[in-house]
Amino acid sequence: MRLIIVSGLSGSGKSVALNMLEDLDYYCVDNIPAGLLPGFIAYTVRTSEPAYRLTAVGVDARNRPEDLGDVPRLVAELRRSGFEGLVAAGIVLTGGSAKIEGLIDLAEEIFHMPVRLGTPQYVTGLVDVIRNPIYATGVGLLLFGHHNRDQRSLDIGLGKGMRGVWDRMKGWFQGNF
Repeated sequence: MRLIIVSGLSGSGKSVALNMLEDLDYYCVDNIPAGLLPGFIAYTVRTSEPAYRLTAVGVDARNRPEDLGDVPRLVAELRRSGFEGLVAAGIVLTGGSAKIEGLIDLAEEIFHMPVRLGTPQYVTGLVDVIRNPIYATGVGLLLFGHHNRDQRSLDIGLGKGMRGVWDRMKGWFQGNF
């Protein structure tokens, strides 16, 4: 199982990120209240439903502070319960507000995990402009989609013959017209 938690303020791109992940066959829940996150994750981890094999949730950063405060405890509980593989190696802060002085130290203190400032990687041209946390999410999503495109194309097309090709063509036409 793979779990991705996308968080940020309204307008920060959470829904765009979740839409892209949904296109990559993730089961996505947008704007889940942070207080419901522990129960939802417990359900997806323990169920044998294949739909939850890849799961992504969007959590608005404007949730009640006490509910957001439970997220570090949730991460610790996942680790204690033997789901270490679900827990990311750390937290990456992106967006313009991620450059606020002292924010990384504060996040490490709150979450008890490594925290770093995300900047776009593996891009060329206008590097002095693009290498900014403001663009990290957009560039990261483009690269993630690009790297997973080939595998997804294989998954969609293999074993379905002409029916798989027809379904892909139909989906393309429905999405573009």
